[in-house]
Amino acid sequence: MPHASDGEAPTRPSDPPTHDLEAWRARAREGLGGVPLERLQTRTRDGIAVEPLFVADNSRIDPASAGRPGSAPFLRGAAATGRWQICPRVDASAPTDAAADLRSDLERGADAIWISLDEGTMAGGGVATPGRPGVEVCTAAELEAILAGLDLTSHGLVIDAGVAAPAVAIALAELADRRGVGRGRLRATVGGDLLATAALRGGLGLPPDRAFGDLADLVRWSSAEAPGLRTAIVSTIPYADAGATASEELALLLAGGLEVLRQMERRGLAIEEVAPRIHAATSIGRDLLLEVAKLRAARLLWSRMIARCGGSARAQALCLHAEGSWRELSTIEPWGNLLRGAAQACAGAIAGAASLATLPFTAAIGLADADARRLAINTQLLLREESHLDRTIDAGGGAFAIESLTDALARAAWTRLQAIEAAGGLAAGLVDGSIQATIAAQAAAQAQTVATTREAITGVSRFASVDAPAPAVTTRTPAPSRGAPLAGDGGTHSMHSMNSTSTSTSTNSTTSRLATIQAALAAGATLRSIFGGDERLAWTIPALERRRLAEPFEALRAAGVLRVPLLCVGARAALGPRIDFMRATLASGGIACADEALHDAGDAALADFVAAPAPAVILCAADLDYPALVPALIPGLRAAGARLIALAGRPRDQVAALTDAGVDLFFSLGADVLEPLRQVRRVLSEETAKEAR
Repeated sequence: MPHASDGEAPTRPSDPPTHDLEAWRARAREGLGGVPLERLQTRTRDGIAVEPLFVADNSRIDPASAGRPGSAPFLRGAAATGRWQICPRVDASAPTDAAADLRSDLERGADAIWISLDEGTMAGGGVATPGRPGVEVCTAAELEAILAGLDLTSHGLVIDAGVAAPAVAIALAELADRRGVGRGRLRATVGGDLLATAALRGGLGLPPDRAFGDLADLVRWSSAEAPGLRTAIVSTIPYADAGATASEELALLLAGGLEVLRQMERRGLAIEEVAPRIHAATSIGRDLLLEVAKLRAARLLWSRMIARCGGSARAQALCLHAEGSWRELSTIEPWGNLLRGAAQACAGAIAGAASLATLPFTAAIGLADADARRLAINTQLLLREESHLDRTIDAGGGAFAIESLTDALARAAWTRLQAIEAAGGLAAGLVDGSIQATIAAQAAAQAQTVATTREAITGVSRFASVDAPAPAVTTRTPAPSRGAPLAGDGGTHSMHSMNSTSTSTSTNSTTSRLATIQAALAAGATLRSIFGGDERLAWTIPALERRRLAEPFEALRAAGVLRVPLLCVGARAALGPRIDFMRATLASGGIACADEALHDAGDAALADFVAAPAPAVILCAADLDYPALVPALIPGLRAAGARLIALAGRPRDQVAALTDAGVDLFFSLGADVLEPLRQVRRVLSEETAKEAR
């Protein structure tokens, strides 16, 4: 071993060998056997390149600008700790069920609770587009019953109330007073993303100008009465549910924040008073590296945006909640949702989210099952208390892949934000439908990648089991809607009857409006009767379309299991991968192979089919055998009753000839499998229905 005096750096036997990037590329090209190295590169839905290897040479890491955890620009975390709050979502429609869920969640280890009101109340009525479930809290008394036993000073509490936030905030403050806590010690968030709610529901039951006026009054009131109360929510979850990409989510988060700041500034509120009262929420998917980068970029971009608006470092800190993606859940083999939830929670923990919600694995089925809620909480407890992910701050920081993705996402989102702002801002984009159209296009592109299984869904489009049993869950009957606008009070408490303008900054005006709300609550008025009910004032915009990725496959499976013969001609060694591909592809559409015996020749395969005919059949052989085999088999198959003949594989130079010979469908890797599956099921179902008659 050389010594330092020899002029060479000392080494240790344990030091790994070092290589430069070009040496790695050369070895990679050698291993690929002539295939271009670019084939190893993938791209996100935003078109961001994900390299097969990230090193300092292709990374944009600027350690000097990253800052420290808990300090601007908050890239490494909004707090100098890695601990996050376990914050499950409570959305059972009946208040009694919601109260039971809240108490059991806290007993099982939750640190915080996110209560979502029903979307009719959040939107102020007047719109009927189906949305997410939510708690139908009609009166202040019901809210008090739900929150029984909740520590209003230490447990994190978020109530997503939409336009009804002022009434809920007042009811919460009065509850704190009655308990002897005092509203000054309240630590909670009561608010709602007005524009996101409108986009999801197709509008609001009152004009946005009035809704933002109410929000301004709430901010002033909370500053004086309940300084520990956050009073605005900016959420990208509705946009993510509809299919927004990661950079689109980030851009809409920033655009939503800017819209709140602008609306409050018009009503005389400074950024230092508003920004710290904003609670952000975002969806988080199962792509670990991308989602970690997204949450880090969200804090960085928010800090930069608030700084450019003149906000202090205190105002730049973003309180960021992350919820597991509803869009990625499935009703097929829902146990797989546990794995998705674990990956999502892991990404949120590594990225430094302030709080996390893991959706119950039965959430796509629409059930509020106690065991599913327990498993959702336990997922995070395992990550925190046994895997100790809370003991490291910004665990992904410094990793070339994560830093590069963070930088690329931030740049793409900032460019998109500039485009939204140049077009008039988020509100203008929602009114003219351009935001919804952009998200719809992104969702359509992703749907195509799912249909071709380039974006595979475990247990659904990959590794599907035709006969997988459904989990045993406890069902709940949804509570009937009790929050109809103006129910029981003839509209005497409606906020629309107030004469003050929404842009007023008068303290007396604010006091008068909130006093009217307080009096209405004391009289037993429902939340919707206070904030909705006048259809003449309703605000209508194009609605987002929420859709889960697995829905097309679920629709195929919903009609039950069908069976189709798979005629295999050739040797097992040659056909094994193709047979496995067809078995898996058919299973994803709820079709089982009735027969997949290997035959040495086409005559033997035809004889088997004639003995047990079917209205559809799949031929499976080697590409080189198809030119002679297909024309010889198809006449006999047709004569035996095969109305649809599909082929396993799609030889490019043979497609036209095979189609002329009578092949109806092709199943091939990388092609759309949904449409062929639909056609096979349609033919099989028609025959089954004919036999039933």
